[in-house]
Amino acid sequence: MHPSSDARSHRSKRRRLVPALLLLACALPIAGCAEDSPAANSGPVKVRAVTDPATSTKLAEELGATATTLTDAGCVFGKYDEEEANHVDSDDQLKWKSFPPTSGNHFEAWAPWGEYEAEVPDGNTVHNLEHGGVVVWFGTKVQDETRSAVADLLKDGDKWLLAPRRDIEGLFSGAWGVGLSCPPEALTELGPDGTADVLDTWYDTVNSTGSEAEKDLPAYPGPMKEPTPKRDISVEAPF
Repeated sequence: MHPSSDARSHRSKRRRLVPALLLLACALPIAGCAEDSPAANSGPVKVRAVTDPATSTKLAEELGATATTLTDAGCVFGKYDEEEANHVDSDDQLKWKSFPPTSGNHFEAWAPWGEYEAEVPDGNTVHNLEHGGVVVWFGTKVQDETRSAVADLLKDGDKWLLAPRRDIEGLFSGAWGVGLSCPPEALTELGPDGTADVLDTWYDTVNSTGSEAEKDLPAYPGPMKEPTPKRDISVEAPF
């Protein structure tokens, strides 16, 4: 027996109604559908102010003439209070006193050294800093020419990690307990090659400032799986 025209009409209306209800449910805050969607995670991020480090005469002396170049351009550098290094396994345990973090709690997995096109979680990069590395975050107003000039500094076996960051506008470079912050105006003053020059000296000055137990480890590839660097400068681990 074939279904009646009324039954067919009822099923047709129900098929059209179900997708509409699902869309409505995902639009409501209590439903949580948008929370898991790629579009929700790629939305606007609030820009945050970088925590200025404390002035360090010793660090300025180690940087030499580069210290004057940085301050004349409008950059700020110095030291932060070093926080205890603990391995944690959840985002809820990632609490830091400064932003972006340069020491403190972090995940057991660190990121492979190199250049990234995607953002790298702070929980991983703080572990890179503990290993004596230098992280450079490119904010939303850093020009592509500047990024390319800095990327040209990378050599295999170095402990550089370069990555974009949507919650700052300028450039921030951290090592364990120290930081360098350059707003967009300072980067314009320095220019792409000038920015690369000062970061080259900064790297030579502050790398291997991690924890005593781990700062001298070679640039072994980190066990973090995602994201992966577009250019990996890690060295093969002997294990």
